[in-house]
Amino acid sequence: MGARSPARVRVRALVLLFASVGSPCAGFAQQPRPIEPANQTASTTTGGTSTGLFLTLGARTLRRGEYTFSTSWSNFDRDPGDLDINQIPVSFTLGLTNRLELFVTANVFQQVTSRQPFALSGYQFHGVRKAFGGDPFVAFGLPVGGRETAAAFFPLSGARLGGVLPPPGSFFGPALLADRPSFVHEWPFFGPATFLSRELGFDLQRSANGLGDMTVGLKAALTEPSGAFPIALAALLRLPSARHLEALARGRSSGATDVGVLLISGQNYLNHRLRLVQNIGYIHSGDPKLSGVKLLDRRDQLLLNAGVEIAPVQWLVLIAEWANTIYVASGTPSLNAVNPSDLLLGARLYGYEGRIQVGGGWRRFLNQSDARTIPVFQPGLGVSTLDISSRDVNGFVFNFALARRASLLPPPPPNRAPSVTLFVDRAEVRDGERVTLEARAFDPDNDVLTYVWAVEPPVPREAMQAIGVPPGAPPGNRLVLDTTGLNPTPGAPPRTFTVTVHVEDGRGGTASDRRAITVTAPTPPTPPPPPPPPPPPPNRPPVIQAIEVAHVGTPQVPGQITDGDLLRVRAIAQDPDGDVLVYRWSATAGRWVGIGSEITFDTAGIT
Repeated sequence: MGARSPARVRVRALVLLFASVGSPCAGFAQQPRPIEPANQTASTTTGGTSTGLFLTLGARTLRRGEYTFSTSWSNFDRDPGDLDINQIPVSFTLGLTNRLELFVTANVFQQVTSRQPFALSGYQFHGVRKAFGGDPFVAFGLPVGGRETAAAFFPLSGARLGGVLPPPGSFFGPALLADRPSFVHEWPFFGPATFLSRELGFDLQRSANGLGDMTVGLKAALTEPSGAFPIALAALLRLPSARHLEALARGRSSGATDVGVLLISGQNYLNHRLRLVQNIGYIHSGDPKLSGVKLLDRRDQLLLNAGVEIAPVQWLVLIAEWANTIYVASGTPSLNAVNPSDLLLGARLYGYEGRIQVGGGWRRFLNQSDARTIPVFQPGLGVSTLDISSRDVNGFVFNFALARRASLLPPPPPNRAPSVTLFVDRAEVRDGERVTLEARAFDPDNDVLTYVWAVEPPVPREAMQAIGVPPGAPPGNRLVLDTTGLNPTPGAPPRTFTVTVHVEDGRGGTASDRRAITVTAPTPPTPPPPPPPPPPPPNRPPVIQAIEVAHVGTPQVPGQITDGDLLRVRAIAQDPDGDVLVYRWSATAGRWVGIGSEITFDTAGIT
């Protein structure tokens, strides 16, 4: 069975990568998603990837059926070779689902200009090829190696570690005295000589104006794109526009296919007016080949980007970005390897709810590294030094886009909190009596209200009985408090219970009210009446023991009572029961005066 070709293996790996990115969205791709103002400003990044800032991918995705058609003009710089690059990418981004989007970008125009062409190996390589004519590798001997893990090297090429650097003096003009190639990762073979008499015999070198690379990919939102902390995952495939060595030497492409994956995170603050974005990605760089021989071992790329968006108004977004590419893993050594770092400051204007977008910004290459003195060899002159200095590190970006967006609904009015008043039919009851409570609530937004009741100190659950709701349903606005057992001890002091009702409208609005209910103890039982007194003994009549009669003053006839005498009469009596005696006197003749047991009796007129 024949071995699989590397191209076929790469295509299968790409299909698996795209499937892995799209699969997390299969279950929730069509979930409802709010139309937030931030989505109206979901633009396509300059240079051909998904929605985001100018250089940094955003965690937001387009909704199903939304799309963005974008064209840009991007100017930036790279080293070595003091390159000035102009690109015009045209991009199309389509929302496949609410959380999955497809993006396609093509650099329809690309021009690469080297202001230091003699600092590039491609410059010498192409000159040798032109000088000898025919296959560029024939002049140096057949390639040796060609293993899949490392680039082939060519005998007498001058680069002991392998690569594309020819030996000094192989053609007229200056030649770098180095044992390794010097190239730019994206255009490693660029640098054709013009042989005009400027700057040691060479002018600025410009690439052929034409189509650049194409990028296609998918981006999937792993969390809610409109949330506070969105996360997304993207997979991309970068296809070269040319593979022929003639086109590669003229700066059209790297001649190899790149594939990668990026993790995107974001943070949204101040109602999406402040948005932070971070990217970390890994791009596996393909290697250019000729007749099955790997010409160059391009290193993989680690992408580290960060950006901030500030939206002071709906139609304006201010943008700041820091984009970094770090070349990692093994690869052909480079004389002046540079990990490009770019700063971009810009803004975007939006019209018709994001359907028209115009943006631009200033871009600066932060780690320019060609300013140095190097030895060069000139035929007939020998070795001399050459001062190299970069002429420019500033660039720009301009972007225009037409988009289809869902209509932006007006924001809902701010929520107004409800109000509630708690009524009780009695504020003081005895243990065992029932209290009816009613919460009368009002919500100005007509939101559905929920009621939460609480009693402090706590009472048994069965003491709280909802009124007017099915069994097991949440309580409504009416409740009965059964006080049985809350203060059962007769004669105990009263106990006070505080009933609180809490009302919620489901949108953050709340209100509460409370009432105090006093529960008194039962009244102590009435003591039994005393037993009736025993019946009194039968009454016994009093006994008159004696009646004493004595004269008041001197009698008329001593020793006898005579008509007209005044007598003192006293009754001596005793009651056997000790009762108080009442004396009643009467006479058939004469006249008596007095009360009690002693009276005065006048005998005048008796005879």
